[in-house]
Amino acid sequence: MMKVLKNFGCIQIPEHDGFKSYTEADLYMIWEYANTWYTETECNDPIFNNPEADIILQKMIEENRKGYEKYWVNMEERRRKEIEEERAAGKR
Repeated sequence: MMKVLKNFGCIQIPEHDGFKSYTEADLYMIWEYANTWYTETECNDPIFNNPEADIILQKMIEENRKGYEKYWVNMEERRRKEIEEERAAGKR
């Protein structure tokens, strides 16, 4: 993974910086690069196929859902109330 990230100019963060991640990436630059089409060769390149990565990503998604669940529930409730108020005022 570090080999791939280094292609995008990512740097390793020293442990004492307090980050949970060990890399720092310019996500905008990666996103811009991602707007190019990948080739069949790239799809089959073993460097991009890491079954362990999916396990880690799924764990991160689940932790994110748990951590922000209350926030999203509150936000959805506020939005529902706003829509009801707009309907009552004839704006919808």
